[in-house]
Amino acid sequence: MTYVYLKTLFLIPQISNTTNNMEALFNFANRITPISRETYELIKPHLKHISVKANTVLCDVGDDANNMFFIVSGVARTSAVSENGKTFTRTLHTANQFLGPYSNLIKNEKSNLVYEALTDCEIIQSAHKDVLKHFGHLPEMMQFEIKILQHLYNDMQKTIISLGTLNAKQRYLKLLKRIAGIEELIPQYQIASYLGITPIQLSRIRKSLADQVMS
Repeated sequence: MTYVYLKTLFLIPQISNTTNNMEALFNFANRITPISRETYELIKPHLKHISVKANTVLCDVGDDANNMFFIVSGVARTSAVSENGKTFTRTLHTANQFLGPYSNLIKNEKSNLVYEALTDCEIIQSAHKDVLKHFGHLPEMMQFEIKILQHLYNDMQKTIISLGTLNAKQRYLKLLKRIAGIEELIPQYQIASYLGITPIQLSRIRKSLADQVMS
């Protein structure tokens, strides 16, 4: 696969709907916990709207863990890379979700995972090390961070439970329900990687489902 790296000139210039995308994050945050306009304006200098192409690596293994990413639109993933170079998709992220090397960031470590846009994405990039410095005098932001971490933990627990209790077909159907049109958005091998199966196994599942519809 050919990757487009965020640090290169392949980054698309900011577009005219930057203000709307910034508002999308503000509106999302207020659905989680109340944040005043004044507090958000203090944080905004550390936020940047970026438009990225499919296969853009937002943060690679070994990169400095400085930023977090909020997806306004598109699909992204968190993946791990084995010693022999094989990529394993850990999580798929869609609109109104965060991704990034948070645990590495707070421990001042290099990223140990890959964070990548799978489709063209509109993203709010947070210079999160700078944002964290405001928490002492902005309790609203600290509360928001706690809520997001709770959501991330709950999602991780659900993923672990699904892997242990659902078969591949059930996990696939659950994914189709969670991300509408995912089959048209990303390649089948990426879906298979997320499900923990091979592309051939996924093809068999899809054929089985298609046969059920036809019967």
